[in-house]
Amino acid sequence: MGDEDLRSPTSPHETHSVLQERGASVIDFRLNYLAVVFIPASDIQPKPDMIVTVVKAFQDKEFIPGTFHEMPSPAGPPQTRLRMSSSNNEWQLNFGSKRVQIAKNMLDQRGSNLGSVSDFCSDALDLYGRVFNIIKKKASRLAVVTTFLLKEMTLNELQKAYLNLFLCCFRQIKRKKVLVVDYLLRDWSEASAPVPA
Repeated sequence: MGDEDLRSPTSPHETHSVLQERGASVIDFRLNYLAVVFIPASDIQPKPDMIVTVVKAFQDKEFIPGTFHEMPSPAGPPQTRLRMSSSNNEWQLNFGSKRVQIAKNMLDQRGSNLGSVSDFCSDALDLYGRVFNIIKKKASRLAVVTTFLLKEMTLNELQKAYLNLFLCCFRQIKRKKVLVVDYLLRDWSEASAPVPA
């Protein structure tokens, strides 16, 4: 692997493009996509008037209201929170007390319904626009998480995939590059070592 293979992306957009390009060859199954906005949402309670408001906001999506239990703190009791889901459970919106999660789940064994991460982000932005019209508060952070199963690989292939996927996210300093690579390889080897019987 040459220096060009290990160069760092210069922007978040380039990071996303590099990860997509480098990750496509090792992905076997797509499991789900998740977007999370951190926003005070404790007012969104599973009560009749709020359920009517939320159902109207997502009327064209035909989401069905439901509930889930949230553990706001380790010592506190669970709280019942509002969830909106598509009838086939492909889409889920969870209104937590401090965050709103949007999940797109696989419907078949390979997750062929999930589409691209970019398409999911566009759909999530549309859904969050509706959420912000209900909550009318400022969000503090946005995260996107993708879950995949990788193809079966040898340890060498696994280490190469790790470097291609994750090392590109770290800014490289020429004189320390070897130390960074050695550390990541050692860490990855320990994490991927077989569990003793």
